Amino acid sequence: MTALLSALLIGAAPASAQTTCAGLDGTHGDPDLRCIDLVAAPGASGRAAGRIELRVPGGPFTVAVTPTGQHVWRLVASLALPDASTFGASTYVAWATTPMMHPLIRLGAVRDGTTDIGTVGLDKFIVLISAEAADTVSERRGPLVLRGTSPSMLMQPDHMPVLLSEAARGAIQSAHAVPADGPGAQAPPADAGQDEHHAHPPAAPHGAHPRVDPPGEPGGTWPHPAMPADIVMLPGMMPRLPKVSPYAPDLPEAALDSGRTGRDAAGRRAERLSPDAAGASGPDLRLAAEPRRTRIAGIEATGWSYNGGSPGPTLHVDQGSRLDVRYVNRTELPSTVHWHGLRLENRFDGVPGLTQELVMPGDSFDYQLVFPDAGTFWYHPHHREDIAQDLGLYGNILVRPTTDDAPNAVDREYTLMLDDVLTTRDGTTLMPHGREAATHALMGRFGDALLVNGRSDWSATVSYGQVVRFLLTNAANTRTFNLSFGVDSVKLVGGDVGLYLDEHRVTSVPIAPAERYAVEVRYDRPGTYAITNRVMGIDHVVGAFVPRVDTVGTVVVTAGGPEPGAEPAAAFDRLRTLPRLADDIERFRPHFDRAVDRTLRLRLQADSLPFPLDRLMRLDSAYFHPVEWDGTMPDMNWILSSDDIAWVLEDAATGATNEDIDWSVHTGDVIKIRIRNERGSLHAMQHPIHLHGQRFLIVEQDGVRNDALVWKDTVLVPVGSYVDLLVDFSNPGQWMLHCHIAEHLEAGMRMVVDVQPPGS
Repeated sequence: MTALLSALLIGAAPASAQTTCAGLDGTHGDPDLRCIDLVAAPGASGRAAGRIELRVPGGPFTVAVTPTGQHVWRLVASLALPDASTFGASTYVAWATTPMMHPLIRLGAVRDGTTDIGTVGLDKFIVLISAEAADTVSERRGPLVLRGTSPSMLMQPDHMPVLLSEAARGAIQSAHAVPADGPGAQAPPADAGQDEHHAHPPAAPHGAHPRVDPPGEPGGTWPHPAMPADIVMLPGMMPRLPKVSPYAPDLPEAALDSGRTGRDAAGRRAERLSPDAAGASGPDLRLAAEPRRTRIAGIEATGWSYNGGSPGPTLHVDQGSRLDVRYVNRTELPSTVHWHGLRLENRFDGVPGLTQELVMPGDSFDYQLVFPDAGTFWYHPHHREDIAQDLGLYGNILVRPTTDDAPNAVDREYTLMLDDVLTTRDGTTLMPHGREAATHALMGRFGDALLVNGRSDWSATVSYGQVVRFLLTNAANTRTFNLSFGVDSVKLVGGDVGLYLDEHRVTSVPIAPAERYAVEVRYDRPGTYAITNRVMGIDHVVGAFVPRVDTVGTVVVTAGGPEPGAEPAAAFDRLRTLPRLADDIERFRPHFDRAVDRTLRLRLQADSLPFPLDRLMRLDSAYFHPVEWDGTMPDMNWILSSDDIAWVLEDAATGATNEDIDWSVHTGDVIKIRIRNERGSLHAMQHPIHLHGQRFLIVEQDGVRNDALVWKDTVLVPVGSYVDLLVDFSNPGQWMLHCHIAEHLEAGMRMVVDVQPPGS
């Protein structure tokens, strides 16, 4: 498109009219994904040129989406335009429309130079610029001058003949395949050339994250994962299986009649030890990981639980307090507990091989927890969490503030732990995990059944007019949710580590794995309100967006609301700023505009893939969406294990990757880190990056200052985007930084930051 525009302009337009995406430096995101070259219409060649940049609109999230899941962009036009009288008009107006040319949305008047023309929330769209008689026109009547298509329009089905021919070739080779050396696998014969399934996979380092396989003999038969009814996979992929064997946990006889089936444990307190067991200096409570029988999405399954429930017990503590926990591992897999978001002592952070040894089945470990920050935190395993967390090992920690910046008064409060599970294609059982390595290493393990607090039928009852606070935690392996609550306006009040400096009105809440948000909702009319996850999935073969709508819970609102003038209603109507938090953040403002100290690049290393998958991914790489919201290619994703590919953190200064990165800082340092999600990977996707034991502020994204400030420990980095984090390194020790998509962590996407004491 750039070449075409250049050809049209050669010898015809002044240098100032050479306004193309080619000259952008990536300040506002990857130009390939964030810019539209405008092409002159017939009759305007040589007289007009321009581009439209798709910039992030700003706000409290690193992705901006509508309640129905369309990404929102702020459009900035850079135009070289002659006097409008050239076209018999007085002004120029910009419009946006869909590929069907309906509806036509008026963006506003534009001029020669740079114009911010507002926001657009469409999946695929076309921008038109016309010459009009007046800038107040509501319909396009004048001649078309410039037009261009969004980068997402590069997803087109016109390569289908190529795909089908290559898929057929893959199907023929697969029909003649012989078993490979991986248990339960199926691969092409040795003479298959390019179709050989990764004879030399990239090594994923394990150093501080030791590899211990589940017990039992490898073997068993792989079922296929559930498949979306409206998506067709390439036939060349269907016969393929992972090169690892399937694993599903055993359920001991003692747990068969435990009576814990489907129990909603959110809000329960942990099991406290008796005085005789605890002793004068013993732990305050026991946290036991153990098998359980559960029913999920109508399927009887074996899961794991903390203290008999999934989620495990919610720990209610005060800011500044201390809690000693005895963890007992009654599962068949070695494990630890990571206390996500807590700035605690390093030796209790729960990272095997780095801060402690693995807790073997039948053994225990005593953790000493401290809570310097108020907010919503959570706990989960940090060894093979692709298995253990997915089977139900997670729970919340609610830390009540002891400062003046307390949460608003509300009528009700609910903790909602979001999750999903993957079922088999026949719908009879949960999909096994990989025994020797994690499956679904490419995109992560998307589930087809969405859960709240371990249930597919969560509900609550409130009175109309009441203000309800929802404390949200995303415990899913991979899925980023986009939650709506059945009302037009929701108040966002909290994030990972406490409250926002300023409260915000939002229409939906995008929440990535490991993120937490606190929102307040007022239901003004009786009725039943659905809490929904509304996103747009991608059919990668056809190149089309497909809507996904899942109800994850319901709120029944009855008559008999609160008294007029009640405190929660009054608090809901105002957006407050927190003075104490403002003082805390003010200490860091001098660092907001300083140069970046360290840069990490995020990318995929995939040197050898099954032939049909490799070719599809190369064609698919013409465009990457900022977020992969749904698992629409389950077979292709499932067959790749963490032994087949590597997800990579790369130090931009040294080229070192993952656990070879050597970053050392001192306690008290304030370090500005840029994390850039490279668009150039074979399959780029979003990454929720988590830093243990510290807190940070998101100060900039793609050249746009972030004014929605809250302390965080996890940040979602969309494809083609970068974020600048200001990290308050306050806690000495060796701390992991990693992607919180569990399968990406297993595929190597992790490093260690050494935070040394002052003066060392």
